[in-house]
Amino acid sequence: MYINERKVVRVSELKTISIQFPQDVYMLALWVLANDLADSKQHSGR
Repeated sequence: MYINERKVVRVSELKTISIQFPQDVYMLALWVLANDLADSKQHSGR
């Protein structure tokens, strides 16, 4: 789903993710943070 040109991911979509290794949670958190920061920089001029 997109709101104001920004993709919204529902929490329910994460139900199918399986954590195979403890490091996976950390890597997922880094990925979410990096995407959020990149999106913030892209939209900061508005």
